Amino acid sequence: MDGARAQGTDNVIYASQVTPEQLRLEEALRRELQGGDGLRSAYEGYNALLASKPQYATHFGARLGSVEELTRRSPESRGWTTRT
Repeated sequence: MDGARAQGTDNVIYASQVTPEQLRLEEALRRELQGGDGLRSAYEGYNALLASKPQYATHFGARLGSVEELTRRSPESRGWTTRT
């Protein structure tokens, strides 16, 4: 954290390892999306909302000095970023 630019909770990220329970839930949802019309339809509607109004989604932001800093710190993040 840059002490000169510190503003309370800016630059703070909380993360945790995925649990087996979450993985089971995500796998069940993935299977339902492939085979069930009700869940697929709900997902498509939500996905359309996210495309038009992304501020309504659960999301996070991170502020780094540059995209290069992100990929240096986290090589697997290549391709995750957009410049605004």
